[in-house]
Amino acid sequence: MPRLSGRLLPEPFVNTSLLAAAALAFAAAAPVAAQPVPKDPSAVSIGQLKDNYLACERMAMRGALDSRTAAVCSAYYEALLKRGFDGDFDRMFAWWRNATAPRGFAGG
Repeated sequence: MPRLSGRLLPEPFVNTSLLAAAALAFAAAAPVAAQPVPKDPSAVSIGQLKDNYLACERMAMRGALDSRTAAVCSAYYEALLKRGFDGDFDRMFAWWRNATAPRGFAGG
């Protein structure tokens, strides 16, 4: 399992550093997108960074990332970590786990 700063990372999260750009490609290709997705992650809101990051992750999980898209996703990951979580990887990881948790289970 890969490591970051001496910590073991779960496999799905490891790919996410390359995933933020996939969100760009995904959002740009979506017919419902009313506005073009900026290539500069500093030009979007934190909410958009999160959405793009998660879209990148979905694309990466499907193996749909080319090198250009992966580079953009990486830039979105870095911007989200810095702007959205003040560089705190643990906070970002907690958000990611919650954002990607299966929905609809109310049992115990």
